[in-house]
Amino acid sequence: MRIVLAYTFPRLDIEVSKKMNHLLKTPFCVHPKTGKVCVPLDPDQAMDFDPDTVPTVGGLLNELNTLQLSSEDRKGEQWRHTSLGPIMQRFQQGFLKSLSAACKKEMDDAGKVAALAANPQTW
Repeated sequence: MRIVLAYTFPRLDIEVSKKMNHLLKTPFCVHPKTGKVCVPLDPDQAMDFDPDTVPTVGGLLNELNTLQLSSEDRKGEQWRHTSLGPIMQRFQQGFLKSLSAACKKEMDDAGKVAALAANPQTW
């Protein structure tokens, strides 16, 4: 029984627990050693995620250097034409859009409460 517990009991790595560079990363930050870009995951597709396929800084630079863009495309959104484009689109639609809607609803609700408080005759 002790052997089974020794191999199955979760163990914490002291270096991971105490150093800042081992903590969770924010989306689109870059790993200092590998150059891999931290990408957000779709929870429904987490089992299909392969960390070896995420974009790297070097790969993104190569993609940007080889792009043949019109002058209209060169106005700051070249990333849309790289391997980061679909990831960013998924992040915007899957996270930012719902976050924005939730914030808007919360602000609307707060505005209604403030309006009621300012005009007690409407109660």
